[in-house]
Amino acid sequence: TNFKHSYSTLSTFETCPRQFYEKFVAKSIKFVQNEAAKFGSQGHDEIDKFFKHRQPFTMKFLEPTALSVLKSAGDAVIETEKELGIAEDKTPSSFWDGKLRGKLDLFYKPKDDRGIIIDWKIAKKKDFTLELSVFKLLSYLNDPELQKIRTGLFWLKPGHEAPPTITTTDRSELPELEDTIFKKMETVEDCIKLGDFEPKKNFLCRGWCDVVDCEYNTGKK
Repeated sequence: TNFKHSYSTLSTFETCPRQFYEKFVAKSIKFVQNEAAKFGSQGHDEIDKFFKHRQPFTMKFLEPTALSVLKSAGDAVIETEKELGIAEDKTPSSFWDGKLRGKLDLFYKPKDDRGIIIDWKIAKKKDFTLELSVFKLLSYLNDPELQKIRTGLFWLKPGHEAPPTITTTDRSELPELEDTIFKKMETVEDCIKLGDFEPKKNFLCRGWCDVVDCEYNTGKK
């Protein structure tokens, strides 16, 4: 299979193989942004334009965090919406050609062997361990200089403020990252080859899932 993997495809598969099939294989579900998603997209867009062009914020609650990150980065080159990809043999590739690919909200290197990954979460606080694992794996495999990576999840939705979630990893953890992510990719591809996408009951079944004909979808939020 020539399937392209990402955090989104892997996390959707873990949530429910049937939903994964409809979204990424059959492509029967048309993506429609709800109001929460639109709000998040606007926030990401404003942060991106601030770091690239110093465009002022209209969503003022984002400004203090952005200014804090800018000050912390100092003279380091800040990259936003950084696209990374790796080939099946784990060598660097373009984003679009990557067997595994991801887009980092913000990245900079305070030192040649140190990397900072920041991900803006304009939503309620929840676990994004898998997403950060994908980002760290892609960063290490694309930059042999990197020895340590610090990741920061910044929770920015008004009314749901929380301290940033900071984690640190070093290159010695790369084999574990590779093993974890590539095993997940292999599981997905095995199911694609077999056409086996059994639905899995989860919190989205209460009317939040777009697979409306699934036996577990109650249609009630």
